[in-house]
Amino acid sequence: MTLFNNGEVEAKNVKVELYRSYGDGLCEAQTIDVPAGENNWKMLTFTFTYNFEEGKSYEFTAFTNYADADANNQMQKFTITCTAPKADVSVAKIAPIAVTTEDDVVIAATLKNNSTIDATEVNVGVYTIENLQYQLVGIMQTVDIAAGEETNVEFNLGKLAAGEYTYYVQVSEDANANNNMQDVTVKVTEPEQQTIDMAIQAIQGSDEINLKGENTYKVWYKNEGNVTVENADIILVVNNKEAGRQAVTVEAGKNGMVEFTLDVTTLFNESEDLNTVVTLTGSVNVEGDVNTDNNSSSMTATVVSKDEVVEPQFTITAQPVEVEFGAEKFDVMATIAADIAAENVEVQLFYNQTIATQTVNVTTEGTAVTFADVENPFTKAGEYTMYVLAGKAAAEVKVTVLPEAVAETIDMAITAIHGLSKIDLTKENKATVWYENKGTKDMENVTVKFSVNNDVQEATVSVAAGKNGYVEFTLDTTNIQPEDENAAVVAWVDVEGDIDTTNDKVEKVVPVVNGETPVATFAVTAENVTVPFGAQSFDIVATVTNTSDVDAQGLTVKLLKGIEEVETKTLNILLAAGKSETVTFTVNAPEGGFVAGTAMYYVQAVNAQAEVTVTFAGEAIEEKVDLAVSAIQGSLSLDVENNYLTVFVDNLGTVDMTNVPVRLTIGNGVYDGTIASVKAGSEYNSCLFTIPAADLWVGEVTVTATVTAENDVDESNNTQTKTYTIAAAKPELSFTVADVTTNINASTLDVKVTVKNSEKAAAENVVVTVYDENSAQLGTATIENLAAGAEQTVTITVNKTYTQAGTYNSQLQVTVSGVEGVKWVAVTVTEQGVGIAALKAQYGDNVQIFTVNGQKVSDVRKGGLYIINGKKTIIK
Repeated sequence: MTLFNNGEVEAKNVKVELYRSYGDGLCEAQTIDVPAGENNWKMLTFTFTYNFEEGKSYEFTAFTNYADADANNQMQKFTITCTAPKADVSVAKIAPIAVTTEDDVVIAATLKNNSTIDATEVNVGVYTIENLQYQLVGIMQTVDIAAGEETNVEFNLGKLAAGEYTYYVQVSEDANANNNMQDVTVKVTEPEQQTIDMAIQAIQGSDEINLKGENTYKVWYKNEGNVTVENADIILVVNNKEAGRQAVTVEAGKNGMVEFTLDVTTLFNESEDLNTVVTLTGSVNVEGDVNTDNNSSSMTATVVSKDEVVEPQFTITAQPVEVEFGAEKFDVMATIAADIAAENVEVQLFYNQTIATQTVNVTTEGTAVTFADVENPFTKAGEYTMYVLAGKAAAEVKVTVLPEAVAETIDMAITAIHGLSKIDLTKENKATVWYENKGTKDMENVTVKFSVNNDVQEATVSVAAGKNGYVEFTLDTTNIQPEDENAAVVAWVDVEGDIDTTNDKVEKVVPVVNGETPVATFAVTAENVTVPFGAQSFDIVATVTNTSDVDAQGLTVKLLKGIEEVETKTLNILLAAGKSETVTFTVNAPEGGFVAGTAMYYVQAVNAQAEVTVTFAGEAIEEKVDLAVSAIQGSLSLDVENNYLTVFVDNLGTVDMTNVPVRLTIGNGVYDGTIASVKAGSEYNSCLFTIPAADLWVGEVTVTATVTAENDVDESNNTQTKTYTIAAAKPELSFTVADVTTNINASTLDVKVTVKNSEKAAAENVVVTVYDENSAQLGTATIENLAAGAEQTVTITVNKTYTQAGTYNSQLQVTVSGVEGVKWVAVTVTEQGVGIAALKAQYGDNVQIFTVNGQKVSDVRKGGLYIINGKKTIIK
């Protein structure tokens, strides 16, 4: 409350009383001296307690009974309106944005209600700073947030040119103005051209392929492009035969490995390939690869046949590595253990190729291996993977290249003073001082200073490197007089070691007023619009109403589509308080006309706006139902237990169809299905049918597909037929070969082959053939008829002699007509035996023969040790 002395003498001991209403309940009284002179004044602050009710207004009276020359101004009435308490809504979180010029910039912010009361009609907007003033970008949004809850808002700013931008998301003033705003950095770059470049770096494995052992090869690959590649086929080929393929997904810049185990039985013929040199080629197949020169890598190996040697199995653990940015070298440490101790084990460090090798002895407890002073192959900060290899084992080494160290700098700046367009001596004035840490060092306990006409206030803040913030000051207007036209406002920061003091201070001159000038407020209303198909323009008619007690001159009204301004009109009229004015905007169709759909338009007048939904009607379409069977796809065979046919149905009409019944007829078999939906406009969908082989027969089979729909305008295309010619089921044969035992003097041996038929069909003239290791035919037999589900054994006697005892696995092979592949016969050759008659002639009729293990036998082998009649004897 302000007390003025307009007289010529000082007023002493002036008593001022505040009443709920005059003469009804004194709230508080104060006594004050007021100097003489025109416009001399003193301000009083009254503090009292009263039971206010929300939403009600209360009348108060200020009164002084001082012996005044003019009693007409000794009393003044005023009203206090009790409003609802305000919630505390903060901008809790905004994610930094990095997009390209081809993407829309969408600012997503999380708002939080930090209080225990609901927040209603909270205004939130996006701003930029231009000429040290906030400028609203696009449309303000209004949200409600329950007590203690969060909500998300999004602002689509459209596409922006390449550059770095700073935007501010701010909520309307509430119980705590210190958390109402947060900035977000938007980085917009030109789109990077996407390139796919998969490379095969190496094949790793033994230089010998052992036909009697397990042969494992690793194919190393790397994604040298800048996009993630999914389902890239890594293929291993051995002498033009595919040995395996695996699909991998690889992030840009990352490498990896797949492992293949060779199936030597399908890749090699021992008689032809033994001791030959073969080529192993690893390749990658990716559509759109920009560089095919690096898509493959090869190595050679010799085919051998050796009894397997027990090899140690290694376990490797490798420590992660952290590398300083730009370091020339670093160390890699690993521990290698084996299930059995091994000497002279070659250990490799691999990245794109073998870059270091050591030979160590590996114990079962574990052997430490250090690759010291490895040349640094990494030029960028990030996460990489190297590998330590030993035998068939591999372990990943996670390498982290740290970001480049940034020199520590101190650069604190004052960027703006906001919220102080004028200083009003009749009310509380606040100013917001924005600061920014432009250095690389986090700053704590920085003093921000603020002064009005040299009256200094201070605040202490902390701010991380690269971040900004603000502090709010309540102005002390003690040094400002009512006759002052302007006041000098200064904000500054003084930090030791600041490398740039040119940005440490912001100064401005602010006008001084003694009471606010009333400002007109407005309301805007407008009806939604429907635009007929083919219209070349439409009107948006809005009504602007002056809702204040102040007349408005020269009103500006804008029409926006989204955030894009369409037209601005300035009404050079006097819009009196409480009056309305109609404004019409005409929007013309672009080239090609309006596109069917909806669009949001906004009519804005100063601080008010109306939302207008414009619906563009599409061309009227006559409803028509027209379904058609367009194709029957799939195959039928008696060799397959369940056959699958797909019926395709087109919607040639103008009505979306749902639950469409489709029927498939085969002979006496009827199959029904349903298509969930088929959209209008030559769209199609399909229905899958399962046809058991038991429902089919040999010969011609006619399949009929039919779709039905009520009110179909063209039933001529509702049915389609397709004829299949079905062959008799084929027999499925398999066979086994019995092992053969013969002695060293035999000139022939019998090969027994059992051929088994499946339940599908009988087989005729099944030919069984025996070949030697060079594929020369030794004997053959024919099974004239083999019933379905039956099996039959044939014995083929072949001429084959052996000069040494032992086991032969790769000298006889068997084929059966109608069965792919061959089977090898295992032949065991023993020494010539000595019969019981010969033993009786030497030892008598009561000869007793045992092996050295105590097993009784009736004959023996030359060169063997036996117990005959209780005595150890070597047969000669």
